[in-house]
Amino acid sequence: LEVFAFGSLCIMSEGRCYLSSYLTGESPNTVGACSPARFVRWQQTPQGLESRLNEVLIDRYQDGENAGYPTLCKGRYLVDG
Repeated sequence: LEVFAFGSLCIMSEGRCYLSSYLTGESPNTVGACSPARFVRWQQTPQGLESRLNEVLIDRYQDGENAGYPTLCKGRYLVDG
């Protein structure tokens, strides 16, 4: 359970902050970012522009689609299966 106090109180209990910690080895509470910039990579592929956090695919954007910063705690998720 992580608690953020940046002007408001937000308890991240749904696991997203834990997921960021798992992927990067750093807690958003100690480094101040859900997706630290040194772990973020952008890669153009035939499928589109991919954003990765520590080599894990976070999102894929099609040509002409606006690409946002890959934050797990504010991400959109599609579970296939």
